Amino acid sequence: MEAGAGRSCRKASTRRRSAVGIAAAVALAVLVGAAGCAKGTAASSPPTKPNASATQAAAEAERPIETSEVAPPPMSVKDWPMPGRWNLCGLSDRFAAFTGTETTLFGDAPILLLDLQTGRRAVVRAHAVNREKLYGVVGLRCSDRWIVWEELRGNEQKEPYDCQWKLYAAKIQDGGAAVSEPVLLDESITSIQNRPLFAVIGDEVFWMTNSAPSGHQDGTLWGSRIKARRLPDGEVRTVFESDTNIATMSESEGRLVISQHVDNKGEAVVVKVIDPANGAVLREYDPRNGSSRIAHFPKVHGSALTWAVLDEPDSDQTTLLYADETTRGVLEGDGIDPVMVGPYVFYETLRVERTAGGEPREIQRIRGFDPAHKTCFTLYESRPATDGTWQIWLAQGYDAKRFVMVNDTSGAEAGAGDKTIVRVCEVEQ
Repeated sequence: MEAGAGRSCRKASTRRRSAVGIAAAVALAVLVGAAGCAKGTAASSPPTKPNASATQAAAEAERPIETSEVAPPPMSVKDWPMPGRWNLCGLSDRFAAFTGTETTLFGDAPILLLDLQTGRRAVVRAHAVNREKLYGVVGLRCSDRWIVWEELRGNEQKEPYDCQWKLYAAKIQDGGAAVSEPVLLDESITSIQNRPLFAVIGDEVFWMTNSAPSGHQDGTLWGSRIKARRLPDGEVRTVFESDTNIATMSESEGRLVISQHVDNKGEAVVVKVIDPANGAVLREYDPRNGSSRIAHFPKVHGSALTWAVLDEPDSDQTTLLYADETTRGVLEGDGIDPVMVGPYVFYETLRVERTAGGEPREIQRIRGFDPAHKTCFTLYESRPATDGTWQIWLAQGYDAKRFVMVNDTSGAEAGAGDKTIVRVCEVEQ
């Protein structure tokens, strides 16, 4: 499974998620007295190429980064409300791709495309290609021209090595109102190859599979392999192969970003940036996570790396860290799902705090960090019980000016119904 993420579009598996209520207006302002970033002395060791001694010392405690609290930078915001509840699963310059939250017993769900420029939306697939064979849509990505999705049959919890998966692609047509007939890219059973991680870059789809525990079937993969297919002409090639498994794969700035296990015995990983044209490793980062499991997707830009780890193996509590050439350390406890936008790192926090009367309540914040000035700020603060929960798309790569988040809520007012708010946030230059 993806480290800390699973492979469906839903990301509640390693994160506290409250029952959500009606969405309320949330002010775009700094909140004086809000919980700040971690305080202390910054460690100044840059990301380095991992080695045996480094990984053995990975468990040593990271120091907190010393920061000050400031007002947020000027931001512009555009909301696209949609009826129903939808999971954000893919993002491109133009489109956001969603799967429905109301699924069948075996997990099938519709696929919806939202044009982030016009707000036009359409359900482009009502169900899985293989719905009659009890397959369900469980993963989805998109570019400006293609959608790619995974269909799964079986129960991963009860029969983890007896599930079947298929990977499909379809071309976006009519300005996002429809898609072409699906094309089967790959398929396997989880006793031979585990479920794929995948990304779309332009007209090419990349998918990764790790070895499965069975070595007694023809076709069993050893280690990890990333393959690519040019969607217009169907050309398939192998981009990257290794003896060790890959925990996560995402796309950023037209390149593949993977977190790869140092060996196949523990949680320690090295984050690599891979050239999709030839498989060359362009850069490596060492998160020094030791025995701590990486939560969701590490993010990179230039020399900078930001990532979250699970505080305990079976916990949903996380710690967010950051490192570049001059700074390294803990950014914030309870932080998760960072995204690098322009000069900033935006991320989520969710924690229980007490009112003046001692009553506990959950508070969620969308926070920001300015590495150049060592400052932090709160962009949004909300109470999940009344305002719903804002979620940054966990796999978004670096963007010069924007990030996207969603809040899917159940209407508290009679007849209000469910709705999903898609919020596009842009840093004003």
